[in-house]
Amino acid sequence: MRRFLPLMVTGMLLCIAFAGFSDILIMYTSGESSVDLFGDGNWKDAEVDMELKMQTAIRTGSDGAVEIDLDGELVSIGANRYASVGELLGKIEQKKRVGFLKGLKKYTSQMGSGGEEYTEMALAGVRGAAQDEAELEWFDESDFESEGLSLKDGYNEGMQHYNRGEYTAAIEIFSALADEYGADALGGELAYHLGLSLFHVMRFDEAARYLETAIQDKNTSFYGVALMHLSVSRYFMRDYTEAIEGFVFLTEGSNAEEMRPYALLMLGKCYREKGEPDTANRYFTMVKNDYGGTEFSDTADEELRSMGRH
Repeated sequence: MRRFLPLMVTGMLLCIAFAGFSDILIMYTSGESSVDLFGDGNWKDAEVDMELKMQTAIRTGSDGAVEIDLDGELVSIGANRYASVGELLGKIEQKKRVGFLKGLKKYTSQMGSGGEEYTEMALAGVRGAAQDEAELEWFDESDFESEGLSLKDGYNEGMQHYNRGEYTAAIEIFSALADEYGADALGGELAYHLGLSLFHVMRFDEAARYLETAIQDKNTSFYGVALMHLSVSRYFMRDYTEAIEGFVFLTEGSNAEEMRPYALLMLGKCYREKGEPDTANRYFTMVKNDYGGTEFSDTADEELRSMGRH
């Protein structure tokens, strides 16, 4: 009986957490993807708007992808994967523990929102102010076309999905472009948006691979945001040493101010997970002292209370 007790407790906790979710719907599917709705071995094709159950299992083939809305939270399953709704629910509960990161969206939304004009500049390798026609003469769209696939048009289409929050659709387009032209295309912006898309649907291991490409050039306008999401991905992957290195960098230098409160909070969380409460306490206290009266201070206070350090 004892050996079954941990499984029973885990099951009860998942059921309790699941009780808060009213709808679990498939929002997007492509390629080979199927569901075992009741966990009885009866597999059927996954379909948009299909309502899933706690016991549902999902699997995808080599070209498959499924995006699921769990009561407002998006999670995605890529190619050649198997997952249960309970497992996906666990990912959402994990992400909720860093809910303050939602504030980062005001920085990510600044990138790629300029549509056609923005992409013209990106393809020409331009940063900052728009350049005149003479400076863009070397760019020829045909240089980026192969077998009917245009980097410019594909990137624009992917960004339309990205800006609407249709991340799995964006992932498929960006991934195809990365395969065709390399993830570092557009000065790293392709890897940046592909990494963020994967991050938003909680595919953290895949996100990390592309965000590593996006941070190769420290002079890009998106470097700080990319490094933050890479470090958070590493936190979720329990690679605390690498995560800490990134967060520390984001607390230093003249350009770190916007990222600093997020980084300090995540440093506290990393050290708490590593079993170093004194160091965690130091970072949470720093946030309280430096950002009093903000949501950052409130989050730090909650962490300290839960540690018995308030």
